[in-house]
Amino acid sequence: MSQNKQPFDNEFAAAAAALTASVAEMLSQRELFEKRAREWLISPAFEKVYGELHEGLLIKTILTVMRKGHFMKMRSAKLREGYRRLATEGELLFAGMVIGNTRISEDLSRRCPVAVVASRKQDVDSVVHAALLGEMIAEAYMEGGSKTMPECARIIANDSYRALRRQVLPVRETQRLPAALFDIRISMNELVGDGESCPFVPLMVHPGGGPFAVVPWPVLHGKPVPTRKSLPPPIPQGPSSSPKRPPPIPEAQADVTPGGSKVLRHKPSAHEFQLAVGGPDIQVIEAHVEKHIGAVSHVFHEIISDQVHLDVHFVPPTPDRPFHTLVTSGMSDRPMTVPSGAEEFRHAELMICLPAEWKLAQSQMGEVGPADFNDERNYWPVRWLKKLARLPHEYDTWIGPSHTIPNGDPAEPLAIGLPFTGFLVFHPAMVPDGFHRLCVSDEKTINFYAIIPITTNEMDFKLQHGAAALLQRLMEHGVTELVNPLRAEVV
Repeated sequence: MSQNKQPFDNEFAAAAAALTASVAEMLSQRELFEKRAREWLISPAFEKVYGELHEGLLIKTILTVMRKGHFMKMRSAKLREGYRRLATEGELLFAGMVIGNTRISEDLSRRCPVAVVASRKQDVDSVVHAALLGEMIAEAYMEGGSKTMPECARIIANDSYRALRRQVLPVRETQRLPAALFDIRISMNELVGDGESCPFVPLMVHPGGGPFAVVPWPVLHGKPVPTRKSLPPPIPQGPSSSPKRPPPIPEAQADVTPGGSKVLRHKPSAHEFQLAVGGPDIQVIEAHVEKHIGAVSHVFHEIISDQVHLDVHFVPPTPDRPFHTLVTSGMSDRPMTVPSGAEEFRHAELMICLPAEWKLAQSQMGEVGPADFNDERNYWPVRWLKKLARLPHEYDTWIGPSHTIPNGDPAEPLAIGLPFTGFLVFHPAMVPDGFHRLCVSDEKTINFYAIIPITTNEMDFKLQHGAAALLQRLMEHGVTELVNPLRAEVV
């Protein structure tokens, strides 16, 4: 290691030594690799990749030209020019994998969300350092935080995929290594290099910002990228490959409040992390959302998932629905543990609505710039949709109409400056009647529930007087799933 660099922790010393030789061999061919990458970026082969990366751009361009001028058209030209600049001004960076996606192995030609970390410094020590840093960030993600890397843990906790997002990592947590976390999409056939898989992902990155591109390893080795026809068929996804149900945990303790509500005090989850992939009903759910609510313009994809793979579908404001609508998919992939007689409520998805002025434009339009969701005041609805959708699967319980879920015990605000400390789950009011239930098969019906933010006093009122009394108060004051952070308490 370089003398001016802090040494790695002892636990990574052996891993660093094992990586050093392969990294040195890889970097010895850097000049040739960079030449091939530049040639590929201006080739017809990359034009096809560009089209796949921005497949929704043409439709958005047409719609925007019809309704709002030529903004998207100019953005398309700007993106293309940005990719072209990579061929002359870009730098080839070898990135270490932070978070992968098991769907890559199911269909080798399918691009899936992945997170990687890369250093601007590309000497042997720095590339090895970045690879091990990726492992540490992944560990922080799995454990839900890190005492030694709190900011890196916070960054990776926002596990939605956003095209062309790069996030600078704080050097105080990276042993002074200048590095960034990148959201990419990649397929297994792009990762295979010269006959074997390579632990690094090549990126062409412009030092001044803008778009960046993943360069397939076959391209760097002077070979064509394998096509779908030349690849083995996808791995069959039958019952044998489905994730096993996690072992049951001790039953939650139940109390009954004066209002007749049953309070479940869940013990910490005993489930080990179980990697989940996208379920079979995602497209069916999206079609249901588009039929009843409106066109889905963006999906917040999870890069890695525990228990169930959760995506959040985003429907922007329209003249008929002048507010944002967010709906989950994936919660219904596993049945919830419902009491006897409530089998019809085993499958559910959640939703919430946000005012039109809510800072979602960056994610809605796919713009490259300051991320609205780096601010928890903007991101908390997405975070809580995913937390609540995963809760019944972590604790072998269920979520249904009139349930309330506090943020801890005692309950704390959902985000800094918010008066709300929990949620009431109920049938959504801001949707047409046909949206509430989706019959997927004779054995499976998905119920769609709204999550309504409520305060501690409102939660206590429900516990004292019952759910019906709280619902009556909320309806009298016009409170629905459309969030109003400034609304007054109803009790």
